[in-house]
Amino acid sequence: MSSIQRLHANGRLAPVDDPVANRTSWEAAKPGGANFKTQKLLREGGSFVVRGTRGFILFGLVFLLPGIGAVLGGVPWFAWEGEYGTAFFFAVWGTLFGGAGALLLLSQKPLTIDTSSGVYFRGKRDFSAPASPDRERQGSLYDVHAIQLLSESVSSTASRGRRAQYLSYELNFVFADGERINIMDHGKQADIEDAAAQLAAALNIPVWKAGS
Repeated sequence: MSSIQRLHANGRLAPVDDPVANRTSWEAAKPGGANFKTQKLLREGGSFVVRGTRGFILFGLVFLLPGIGAVLGGVPWFAWEGEYGTAFFFAVWGTLFGGAGALLLLSQKPLTIDTSSGVYFRGKRDFSAPASPDRERQGSLYDVHAIQLLSESVSSTASRGRRAQYLSYELNFVFADGERINIMDHGKQADIEDAAAQLAAALNIPVWKAGS
């Protein structure tokens, strides 16, 4: 069941065999993305865990540490020198820049896929119920119908105002009602497909990949 099935996701083409695939959106579940590997799938005991990579953490620290330095170092220095306008600028800039880095790092909560208990959850598990009304946070692995792989073209502003384009790849869980949740989203296609194969084999579900 872990082999990748290439599906005709374009509605103008012939429908696929599985009716769930036909009512599943093939647009990006998590718009945006990255052009490098921001997440990795690890095996920890009887579970798979999706965590941020070192590259992702370093990327977040590029924003966080200068922001902290500006607030803790720049603000008191310029205030001591009587340059209150500059001190205010450093306070605002440091808060915004450092806050962006902190939010980025905090957004990458570990996602645990516990195959032994049949539950997936982000962050800490809620033991009051195996499933949650919010499937993004926690749910039953027995409700996962398939794994969806798709790519998204992302545009960003590069140096000198130039536009840069790259592909970001998604790994999504698909449920029987066609609802999806994003599991992984980054710029390394081979690693995304390898993670999909591992999860599909463990959960005994198919992998769908959009084809033309």
